[in-house]
Amino acid sequence: MALIATAQDFRNLDTLIGDGMIPYRNLPTGTRKSEADLQALANTYFPNDPHGYHYALVIYDWTSADFVRFNLFTQMAYTSIAGDPLDVASMQQLVWAAYHTAEYSAENADFMNMFGLPAADSLDDVINLLTPDFVHALAPLVLSECRIFADAVLKLPDIPVASYPNLFRGAMPMSVRPGLSITDRFGAQMLEFSGNAGPLDVPLSISLPQARQELFYDGATITPKTCWSFSDSEAGAKVWQQGIIVAVEPPSATDYWPGGADITPFSLNPGTVEFNFPMRTRYQIKGTHWFPINDVPVLVLNAVMLGRDD
Repeated sequence: MALIATAQDFRNLDTLIGDGMIPYRNLPTGTRKSEADLQALANTYFPNDPHGYHYALVIYDWTSADFVRFNLFTQMAYTSIAGDPLDVASMQQLVWAAYHTAEYSAENADFMNMFGLPAADSLDDVINLLTPDFVHALAPLVLSECRIFADAVLKLPDIPVASYPNLFRGAMPMSVRPGLSITDRFGAQMLEFSGNAGPLDVPLSISLPQARQELFYDGATITPKTCWSFSDSEAGAKVWQQGIIVAVEPPSATDYWPGGADITPFSLNPGTVEFNFPMRTRYQIKGTHWFPINDVPVLVLNAVMLGRDD
């Protein structure tokens, strides 16, 4: 997916805004930003840019639960097949699986509004709402926002290594219903995953032990299909890990982290430092190991951030 946003991308974003899908509706938590707040951020970080407000808005939107929409439409794509078709069945299952609190679940109308859909009471409801035709019609609009977001991040100042020598990520930020796990989706979000070539009736998933052998071996390069956010807090990553932690260091002999930016000023949660790196950022695996957290084994990936592939 090209990262340079086009005029059509901004028209698509305006459609999402006009339809009330952006920004997240009726936020139950976080510090909501007004249009005036976002314009002030645009004036500060994107001065004299005609799309400055759009850039500020999409970064702000990412920091809400709308990140679920970003991730579903990028991670669940068969990227080795022409046209990047989507694994709609897996998307349906993940929408129903998502559960941080009752306010952030498919039963909540504001949560489902991120797709322009009403609330759902069951997986069957989600399947009936989030149909293949609906998903494929919505995809161009969502991918436009993703491109605008990437462009926005790349326009922000680089992150100095001297201030932040190591970054950490709780690698599965989407919380799920009790008893469920979605760690088998982690390896499938890499461009290097062989399952990206299909066939289309095979879900995009791979178990963590298998992914560790096929994708996360020492020296391997991985390229997430979607953007990744990090913080400077290892303790925070342990809280949000959901079974996987990624700990990264910068390339040697560099003063700045490659191709990422501090998006904390735009965040709904300004008390938590957040650095974002757009899709097509590459990482080289240095090693992996299992680490117990509350007596549950968590996979830790140690990697060097290589930067984007273009």
